[in-house]
Amino acid sequence: MISYDCSNPIFGATLNPVLPDRSPGGSSGGEAALLKLGGSPLGVGTDIAGSIRIPAHFSGVSGLKPTSTRISKKGSQASIPGSHGVTSAFGPMGRRVEDVALGAKAFFSTIMYDRDPTVAPVIFRDDVYESQETLRIGYFDFNGYIKPTPSCQRAVAIAKGRLEKHGHTLVPFMLPKFGEYSFLMCIRLLNADAGATLLKRWENEIINPDALGLYKIIGIPVFFKTLAGYFLKPFSPRLSRFILASRGMKDPQAMLATFAERQEFIYEATSAWKEMKLDAIVCPAFAFPATLIGHAQHMPYGASYTLLFNLLDFPAGVVPVTTETEVDQVALEAYPRNDLMDTKIVKITRGAKGAPVSVQIAALPYHDEVCLRVMRDVQQGKE
Repeated sequence: MISYDCSNPIFGATLNPVLPDRSPGGSSGGEAALLKLGGSPLGVGTDIAGSIRIPAHFSGVSGLKPTSTRISKKGSQASIPGSHGVTSAFGPMGRRVEDVALGAKAFFSTIMYDRDPTVAPVIFRDDVYESQETLRIGYFDFNGYIKPTPSCQRAVAIAKGRLEKHGHTLVPFMLPKFGEYSFLMCIRLLNADAGATLLKRWENEIINPDALGLYKIIGIPVFFKTLAGYFLKPFSPRLSRFILASRGMKDPQAMLATFAERQEFIYEATSAWKEMKLDAIVCPAFAFPATLIGHAQHMPYGASYTLLFNLLDFPAGVVPVTTETEVDQVALEAYPRNDLMDTKIVKITRGAKGAPVSVQIAALPYHDEVCLRVMRDVQQGKE
């Protein structure tokens, strides 16, 4: 858990169903691999930082992270119990968007609300999902923080073209303070207790090799994290700021201030969205294609594209549109190498020819059916 790789100390690593030397994504990677290989008609994943959407992108299937209160989490086990601000959700996964929509229809029901009254009493709206009304959709291919690889930016252009052929209006759109600001806020919220809860849950457990790096980082005392953050600043400013954000919050007052900051960010984002009169947005599913097995723990910043929608609690889904090509591999030569993060992205993406590449669709809270409808239109453009 809290990793977008997929392995455990008992069974080892799950392999990517398309490129076996790479990861299927995580933490719902086994589900994604099984779906891609035809071993299951429908899957269910969990998502707190992209753990439905990242495996869907890496493995070439579709998945939806719903608004967090549309599916009950009652009785489930959380990685960080009591964590607040970065919302988690259960959601359906499938080979096709229609399969995902069928799963959502089963979950978004009065039965769910009857069993857990904290779930929003909003059933699946077929009229919204089946609507033929044209939509106004925002798009972007770079969040200003981690530049997507050529194939991931190309995927957005492909999706934009398909949606325009459906008659939708596509307009450039960037959420305010998107990118590093929202990503580091998520890191602060997820590490509010400086990792104490995760370390406690790891007590007397065999540490999975693919999580060993994360385990070691979390275990570093705050004082030494501070030293490391400032030492790295001249060499890798983004990595420096990431380490400093992972120190957690110094006191309850700082925690409440961050909660308030998050709420203000939500208001700013929804206001900008409404001002542009958008129905949905399309953007990269991730910053790069499937990583080599074991490398995800060293590259958490790729998830800046997925974490945003957990922070905002917007429904977001992923649909495959293309694959990594030889042209994309050659284009990596022009990828910026501003610091250690960029260099690592290029190194890991080398050899990923054939890897699935998806786009991400997001909508406002409780507009999950709009999200699914746009996902379907992107998929149908390929057909």
